[in-house]
Amino acid sequence: PSGGGESTLRTAPHPSLSHLAQAPPAATMSIKARMAAYQASLAEDSKDVPTSAEVIASKPPVDAPRTTLRERQAAYAESTAAINAERGVDPPPGGKSAAKQGSEPAAVEEPLETLLPRLEAGEVNAVDLTFHGELTRLSQAAKSEAIGRLARAGEAIETLKLNSIGLDNSNADALAHLIRGNARLWALQLEGNALTEPGIVTIAAAMDAHPSLTEVSFASQKATISTPAVSRLIDAMEATPNLISCNVGSLRDDTMRRRHQAACMANTDKMRQRRNAQRKAEGTAASDGGATRRRSLTVGTTQATTGAPTSAAAAPARGRAVSES
Repeated sequence: PSGGGESTLRTAPHPSLSHLAQAPPAATMSIKARMAAYQASLAEDSKDVPTSAEVIASKPPVDAPRTTLRERQAAYAESTAAINAERGVDPPPGGKSAAKQGSEPAAVEEPLETLLPRLEAGEVNAVDLTFHGELTRLSQAAKSEAIGRLARAGEAIETLKLNSIGLDNSNADALAHLIRGNARLWALQLEGNALTEPGIVTIAAAMDAHPSLTEVSFASQKATISTPAVSRLIDAMEATPNLISCNVGSLRDDTMRRRHQAACMANTDKMRQRRNAQRKAEGTAASDGGATRRRSLTVGTTQATTGAPTSAAAAPARGRAVSES
């Protein structure tokens, strides 16, 4: 304003906000009244929405007979084969699973009637009988007999996996006999069986001072391995320098866990020292062999030049004779 006095700004209500004047202010409505109004608006909005029962009732009945899963899979396979034939596409070898995995189908389990004679004859050095169905169904006496036939293979078997075939303490003596009779066995797995303290102690005694045993595993037995059994296995580790891995599952006892870690670290360090010493010995032998070869080449060259062996004392004399001439 030009007069310098106070001015006031007057504004008219916006036309788009005029409808708010007709509704009662929210502050004057109670919570119950606002909830009732909200529910009424929801009911008004959902009048034209059909319920699930009405949707199901509105669908036409299906006249097709009910089929089993196998019948539907067979029909799907037939339709897929027909589509492939129309397109001139050859089906993947081995079926859908082989095409998906890109590998051959799983090998059929070899029966013990043919497998045990081959193992007994020492034809296989890596034996894996994990989850072998026929072996699992045998009686415990028959299992011990089968383990005895494996022991007759002598030192041919280097890796033996007998996981989850139902072994228990009655088979421990046969396993101990196999371990003692095979000086080349370096890996043994007995996971997922029913071995407890007596059987594990018997097997651990056979492991003492074994010349080549490097890895053993008793994990996932049906019952938790007792502390005395774990202690006896650690004793076997301490008495067997090559044994760097002994899997006994989770160890809750702090003392046993520290002993187990210390034995693993000590045996690993001993193995590292033996390898370093072996490499050093091989390097020394190689260098000695090279020096010997160089000396032989020198002597051979001298003989070829003079026609006869030349001594160190004759070399100066021959030099003087050449100078005089």
